[in-house]
Amino acid sequence: EGVQLEQLTCDGSASQEWAAEAVGSYQSASDSSFVLASLNSGLLAEVEGYSTTEGAAVDQWAANGGANQVWTIG
Repeated sequence: EGVQLEQLTCDGSASQEWAAEAVGSYQSASDSSFVLASLNSGLLAEVEGYSTTEGAAVDQWAANGGANQVWTIG
């Protein structure tokens, strides 16, 4: 837990496989919240320390219902 994510060239390794899992019901175009779950570790991508600063670190952590683990597209 707490391992910072890195952006690397795709090499097909299991550690680079993630799944977007819906949060909520996707009943409308504005309801697009999701978590990113590592298929390798089962941990979620999150913004470290709930930071709102541009360039903040993103790490992986156990699911805890925190807003820093929820992502949206838009």
